[in-house]
Amino acid sequence: MSMRAHQDQGETKRQVIRFAVVGCINVLVSLLVFQVCYSAVQLGAGLDLWVDGIALRLDLESINGALSNALGYSAGMVSSFLLNKRWTFRASGPLGRQLQRFLFLNLVGLALSSLSLLLFVDLLQGPHLAIWGITTLAVVLLNFYGNKLWTFRAQRPVMSHERA
Repeated sequence: MSMRAHQDQGETKRQVIRFAVVGCINVLVSLLVFQVCYSAVQLGAGLDLWVDGIALRLDLESINGALSNALGYSAGMVSSFLLNKRWTFRASGPLGRQLQRFLFLNLVGLALSSLSLLLFVDLLQGPHLAIWGITTLAVVLLNFYGNKLWTFRAQRPVMSHERA
């Protein structure tokens, strides 16, 4: 194994560990916001808001699971970007492009997780915490590889002979 390959392997291990730590922080942030919204606030359950209209059109009592998930996911997303950019991937480079890619990747994850909660919790009346946990694990894997390989990918230095 070359020295460079060994260094890359060590860097990936460090990133996985840091991503896991950041992920744990984000899961706690997301879970706290999700649980507060789901249990205490009861979004979309009996409130005279536009969300009642959505629930009625879908023939559901509420869409509390999906809405609570969206708010929890959003809170976790803010801490995730800041911690992963600075600490996990130590990314430099254009903030705007990284933020766009990060938001895109996370909106895909949010859509997938919210659809999962809408289907399995709101429609099929499954256990909200178990379904939230399984869904979150799948989205975490998507986010690690998407962020490592796309959002915060290290910029390849341009060699002097490549500039011409």
